[in-house]
Amino acid sequence: MWDYTLEHVLVVERIENDEATIIYAFGDAPTWRIYGGGFYRVKGTFKNRVLVIKLPRPATVTYNMRPDGKISAKYEWQGGTSWATMTKMP
Repeated sequence: MWDYTLEHVLVVERIENDEATIIYAFGDAPTWRIYGGGFYRVKGTFKNRVLVIKLPRPATVTYNMRPDGKISAKYEWQGGTSWATMTKMP
C-alpha cells in the first residue's frame, strides 16, 4: 500500500534484457479521493537492478528488490512522493 492508504499491485509479465512489460494496478483510496481503481500496462527499464516505470499521470515508480526478498517501492509525481514495502509472490 502506498503510504498505508492506496493498495497497488505490480505484475511483471515479461522481462527481456533490461526491459520489462508490467501491469501496474491500484484500488480505491477515499482519503485521497481515488475511486474505481484501475491499471496500466506499461514498459519499464532496469537501471542498476532497480525497475523504473513511467506512468501516464505523469509519475515515476521505482521498485528495488531487497536482500530479504521484499520490494521497496517509491512513487514520485509533481505533488510529492509515496512509499511502499511489497512482498514478492511466488
